[in-house]
Amino acid sequence: MVKEIMHRTDRIGTFCWFEQGFPPPWFERYQRWIVSAACFSAVFLALGIECSYVILFVYLQEEFNSTATATGWSSSLAWALTCALSPLATWLFIRFGSRKVLSAGIILLVLGLIGTSFAHAMWVIYITYGVVFALGANFCYTLAIHVTTCYFPGKHYSRAMSIVTNGTPAGLLVLSPTMERLYTYCGWRNGLRILAAFVLVTGGVAALIVKEPTHNPLKQSADDKESVAAKEKLKTSCEKEKYEYDLCSEEETTTQKYLSLIRLPEYWILFIATTFSTIAAVFNVINLVSYMEHVGVENFTASLLVGAMSVSEFLVRGAMAIFSGRCQNMNNLVFLSATCFMGGVAAFGCTAGSWLWLIIIYVLVEGACRAVLFTLCYVVTRSIFGIKRNAESNASQLIAVGLGCGLTSTVTGLSADMTGSYHLCFYIVGSLWIVAALLYTVVDQLTKRKKTNPDDFMTDEEKSRALKAARYGDYGVLLSSDQVYEKFIIDRVITI
Repeated sequence: MVKEIMHRTDRIGTFCWFEQGFPPPWFERYQRWIVSAACFSAVFLALGIECSYVILFVYLQEEFNSTATATGWSSSLAWALTCALSPLATWLFIRFGSRKVLSAGIILLVLGLIGTSFAHAMWVIYITYGVVFALGANFCYTLAIHVTTCYFPGKHYSRAMSIVTNGTPAGLLVLSPTMERLYTYCGWRNGLRILAAFVLVTGGVAALIVKEPTHNPLKQSADDKESVAAKEKLKTSCEKEKYEYDLCSEEETTTQKYLSLIRLPEYWILFIATTFSTIAAVFNVINLVSYMEHVGVENFTASLLVGAMSVSEFLVRGAMAIFSGRCQNMNNLVFLSATCFMGGVAAFGCTAGSWLWLIIIYVLVEGACRAVLFTLCYVVTRSIFGIKRNAESNASQLIAVGLGCGLTSTVTGLSADMTGSYHLCFYIVGSLWIVAALLYTVVDQLTKRKKTNPDDFMTDEEKSRALKAARYGDYGVLLSSDQVYEKFIIDRVITI
């Protein structure tokens, strides 16, 4: 009976969603923004909880009587894997699609939280939180970035990416006081289980909404008509000028791009600067509440101060998204260096005393520093290494961030364990900020020298190959000598 009714309604066309007005027209019109909101929810859950580990830190230290280093290692490991496993999440996204990967990420988040709530030792938390939860966070964050990129390849990209990545400070702002109340009234174990149920429901809804657009640039096949047409046009132009096709159109492989990057001194200087600044920044989401408790600040007040830091980070990220288009001539490396210097001054200021007003200033400054660091550390790679190596240089920055996260507990927590206070720890954090500021300045000077005198940094073979490649733009258009020189300056076409 049911099958007959379904058959008849399908035959007369009244059972079709679009003929009945579902989804409604406004959904189709605003679909990419709705998907962006779902991606925001995924980042809110994954990285918001991961940042709020600073609240859980105190309870775990009391429960297992562990050192600051041992307790912080689970968070450092989680942050390291969240960044370092991005290639795996990218491959899964291309292979299985966004909805399956995000669903798997949500399930891993829930399993990690529930497993942590039943832990009887810190080594168990290293597995349940440091690995399982981190893998889920990596899936959610990487998926959100890729889907946003697919929906906004050009216009509104900065605004959409700002909305999605602001899930991190928003999650810290909302979840840190919420988790503190849950841990206080329900116990940290039951609090994690309640949080797992919230993640399952909210994340499940987000997974149902998220889907990549029909035209996904990350899944274009080699037989794409536009790609084939562009290649044929380039090949024809090269043949007319009697140049070898592979010299003027063949792109570097991924391995060649990485090899060319690691030969550049500014690559390693930037890598070290990002690692040092990440250690200083991540300290605030691992050990900050423990420090405030050590100097006599109540847990609830400490959670409010962590929320204030997230508000500062949220507002600065939003301001950068709004005004970035109006400040295109701004030197991002200089801005990044000045920000690191400001973070170092704030950290050294905490060595002068433990007054509440001083801690408030510190958390507000550090929130702004985190916003600038974790935005511009990826932006500057394009101006330093060129557009053609942007993906590889950003992946290297993610590795540097992951390495910094992994070293945070060892560098900062070990000093607290050895001295019994965080006084020396703030000297270390301040020094890392200052050294990172100096290194970013060195990278800026090296970049300026190479843009001014590119020939001084290239061999004769490199000049010849780069000239042949640059003489034919991206689609086989013959360029003049002035245009070739401008292409060297802008795109840094150095084929090694």
